[in-house]
Amino acid sequence: IMVVVTGAVMAMVVGDRCKEDLGICQAKDACNSKCSKIHQGGHGICEPNGAMNHCLCYYDCEICEKGLGVLGSCNETQCNSDCASKYPGKGATGYCFSIVETPYNNCYCCYYCS
Repeated sequence: IMVVVTGAVMAMVVGDRCKEDLGICQAKDACNSKCSKIHQGGHGICEPNGAMNHCLCYYDCEICEKGLGVLGSCNETQCNSDCASKYPGKGATGYCFSIVETPYNNCYCCYYCS
């Protein structure tokens, strides 16, 4: 039996809440101001981190999910590595998805696209 899968691999976009550490928090108001300048609509909060307070910026972001293509077999470690290489600096992770009752797998990448 031969199975042929054709078609474009589509990306899916999902809204999420992201967090970025903006470093040492000098003052609560300064943290919020810094965050909103970097990320429109962002909200900065000074949170304890050991002996220092860190400015954590919370903002709306989008997470994209895109398949790398149909594979004969998918190794989770290799898939994760391939995704990190394909989308550097975007927090990319990969996972294998199997089409029901076929020997074919797809490596999917999730990454920040905004």
